Amino acid sequence: HRLRGLAPHGGPCWWADRPCPGFDGTTPERYLLTELVPWAEGRWRLGPRAVALAGVEMGGQGAVRLALKHPDRFPVAAS
Repeated sequence: HRLRGLAPHGGPCWWADRPCPGFDGTTPERYLLTELVPWAEGRWRLGPRAVALAGVEMGGQGAVRLALKHPDRFPVAAS
């Protein structure tokens, strides 16, 4: 299926839009939206809404929450 995957280590941050150690002055949510997803879209030439989120435990909660909060960016989320 030629799927690509990224597995960023978020630590105990819940991927929320709140400051969290390890994210150099930004929030985990902002890092995902402004750094990681644009990098992946450019690196793999992905079209709009071509990124899905998945996670387990806290990452699963974060994936579903982010997809519900940003449905224009993430059409699919799995926990």
